[in-house]
Amino acid sequence: MNLLPWAVSEVNLSFRTHSSGWQTGSVQVSDFPMVFDNELQFSFRTESNIPVLLLSEAAENRYLKSAYGNDPNFKLESFGVKGFPRSDFKEYNLVILSGIRNIDTRTSSRIRDYLLSGGTVWFLPELSGDLNNYNDFLKTSGLPELQNLIPYRVESKTGSAQNEWLQEVVVNIGKHLRLPWFEPSWRISPVSPDRTDLLNSLSGDVLLSQFRVGNGSFVLSAFPLDDQVTDFIYHPLFIPICYRIATMSKRTTELYQVNGSEKPVTVFRNINQDQSVIRLKNNKSSFETVPVQHDQTGSETVLFTQNLTLPGQYLAITGNDTVARIAFNRTRAESNLKYLADSVIHKRFINAGWNISVNNNSLSTTNSKEMVSQIAAINVWIYFMIIALASFLAESFVMNKKK
Repeated sequence: MNLLPWAVSEVNLSFRTHSSGWQTGSVQVSDFPMVFDNELQFSFRTESNIPVLLLSEAAENRYLKSAYGNDPNFKLESFGVKGFPRSDFKEYNLVILSGIRNIDTRTSSRIRDYLLSGGTVWFLPELSGDLNNYNDFLKTSGLPELQNLIPYRVESKTGSAQNEWLQEVVVNIGKHLRLPWFEPSWRISPVSPDRTDLLNSLSGDVLLSQFRVGNGSFVLSAFPLDDQVTDFIYHPLFIPICYRIATMSKRTTELYQVNGSEKPVTVFRNINQDQSVIRLKNNKSSFETVPVQHDQTGSETVLFTQNLTLPGQYLAITGNDTVARIAFNRTRAESNLKYLADSVIHKRFINAGWNISVNNNSLSTTNSKEMVSQIAAINVWIYFMIIALASFLAESFVMNKKK
C-alpha cells in the first residue's frame, strides 16, 4: 500500500490464531529514515474450554446443552440443583439456573458468594415457579423482583447500547431483522439505569439484562427457554448472546496503548486470580514498574501509566498470575516534522542518502492554500529588524551631524 503525505487509509488485515490465551502481534510500515515508530504492537486474548455449569431441577434444557455442549470453546457440566457435588462454583465462568421452580437457601448462598468473587450467573425463571421464592432469591443480591406474568405476545428489540456489539456478529442491522417474540413472559419491577440491556420489549421493559453484583454479573431473563414461549432459541441472536453471557467474566484490555497517554488502562481479573497489587514487566527486558492503580467495582483494576516511556509488550502480573498482556507504543508525535526548518530536513535526507531536489519557484506554481501556508512559514521578522536597525542608525547620524 502506498500512502500519500497526510492521507488516511483504512486497510483490513485478516489473520487466524492457532492457540488460545494471550496473543501478541505487530503491524509494520516502511517509512525510512524515520524508523523509530514504524511498528505498532498489539495484544488480545482468545478463549477455549470456558467452563460452564448448568443447574436444573429435572431434565437439562436441550437448547442450552446444544449451545454450550457442542462447541469446543466451552466445557459444559450439568447437575441437578440439589446434587451438585462441590461446595462452591469458583471453577466455572458461568453458572446457569434453568428449569428450577424453587431455589433452596444453600444454592442461594453459594450463588451470592460466587457473584461477589467475580462469577457470572444466568437465571431463567420458570413460568410455574414459586414467585415469592424467586423474589427472596433476587433480593439477597439487591436485584429487581418479578411482578407478574404478561399473558400476551411481547415483541423485542436490542438494548440501546448493543449496536456496536451487533456489528461484530453476523447480524446485518441494516436489513431490519425481526427480533424474537415472547408469550407469556415475566414483568420485572422498575429497575435502576445501572444495567446493560441485551433485549427489551418495544415499550422498553426488561427482557434480558445484565446487572453488576459485587465483582460479578447477574443476567436476569424474563422468560424460560421453551419453544412454546419464544422463538428466541431459533433466532440468529441466540448463539451470539449465549457466547456473550459466558464470556462476561473474560473481558480483555484494549488492543494497544500509547506511551504517555493520560487515558488509564483497565485490566480484568477472574475469580481464581491473585488479588494483590499489579505490576508491569517488560517482556524483553528486566524493566519492571508498579503503576498507580485503583480497584473498581467488579473485577476491574484501573492502571495509570502516563509516566511509562519504554514501548513494548508488558505482562500485567499479580502474585504469580498474568492478568493481561498490554502493548505500549510510541506516541508517533515525533514523526511530525513541521516544526523543523526546510534546510534541516533537507540535510537529514541527504545524510540518509536521499537526493531530494528543492523547487525554489514553488510559490509561483502552487495553489493558493499552499501559497498562504508557505508565505506564513517565511521568517519575515528578520527583515523588519534590519529595517528598524538601519532607520535607527540613520537617525543617529542625522542628529550627530546637526550638533
